[in-house]
Amino acid sequence: MASKRQKIDTSKSTRKAQTAAPAQSSARPTRNAPAASGGAGATPSTSRPPNGSGTPLASIAGLEQFTPDPRNANKGTERGRGLLEDSMRAYGAGRSILVDRHGVIIGGNKTHEVAADVGLAEAILVPTDGTRLVVVQRTDLDLAADPRAVELAVADNRAAEVSLAWDGAVMADLVADGADFSKMFSTKELEKLVGQALPGGGPSATLVDSYQVLVTCKGESDQGTLLERLMAEGYSCRALIA
Repeated sequence: MASKRQKIDTSKSTRKAQTAAPAQSSARPTRNAPAASGGAGATPSTSRPPNGSGTPLASIAGLEQFTPDPRNANKGTERGRGLLEDSMRAYGAGRSILVDRHGVIIGGNKTHEVAADVGLAEAILVPTDGTRLVVVQRTDLDLAADPRAVELAVADNRAAEVSLAWDGAVMADLVADGADFSKMFSTKELEKLVGQALPGGGPSATLVDSYQVLVTCKGESDQGTLLERLMAEGYSCRALIA
């Protein structure tokens, strides 16, 4: 585990935020990919639906054909990444990942990254429009009789729990771009997350710029002294331990 470091986050809000243009994916379907069904450059499938349609049920694709989300709101944690890597080495792949029609990862960026690091080179690509649940079946595990299956169940949830670290700056950009998180966060929760008030009092309101400085302190006492001094000077501060 990484050593703890004390940090001070100081900020002053100023003008209206400027929206960054969404990053464009470099991933493109290959000639053999089923473009209409969202294939991400997959090789032709050997599994096809019984009605004889041209869209494969599944195909094999290299992990390099999928692109990480350039604005992933989860920064992740070192500990979470370590748990995920340990789990994949001990139990193999568990959860699937989710990609868009161009192969850009919507969910599972950390899983994709770790999978490549532990030596997994390929994925089973299942095209879907979201109207059916995609079920991943591990034919080598029996939850009622195999301790490894029980351990994987806990590892799956624990790794997800400790891997979550919201990136306030990215979240602010997403809100400024029009993303509506009102069903996921209360106004107070989102304001705390992005480190500033939301004009208009709602999660979908336009944010303002926030200029911040992170200071690494020598210790807890040094952090407390600096925090008091900056607050006395009118800065909005919060103590962080990372």
